[in-house]
Amino acid sequence: MMKYKINTLIAFLLIFSFFSCNNKPEGIISKKKMTHIIADINLLEGSLYVSGIFRSEHQKRKAYYTSIFDKYKVTEEQFDNSLEWYAKNPKELEIIYEQANNILKEIDLQLAEKEEAEKAVQPAAE
Repeated sequence: MMKYKINTLIAFLLIFSFFSCNNKPEGIISKKKMTHIIADINLLEGSLYVSGIFRSEHQKRKAYYTSIFDKYKVTEEQFDNSLEWYAKNPKELEIIYEQANNILKEIDLQLAEKEEAEKAVQPAAE
């Protein structure tokens, strides 16, 4: 009888700890959406750096970031809160960054294929 109570208590604690650890607070952006936002932000930051806007023109930078948040229908505050929550859950954040990196690699591959196709169509220089 005592063993049954201990096993029941252990099972209850395991189930409780599982659900309490994995529950995201309300307003936290889903992993999938966060992955796409992070990928878009990385593309944006690369573009801003190349164009020289990265270090200047704060208002333009802010407008570009706002356009990403608008695209995904989130606020800057939601993004910041979500990023903070994921940072406290590093395994989740690692998955997001790995998936965002995969998206960026796929875009890079598509651009390389497009460049190759365009080179193949262009006539040779005489």
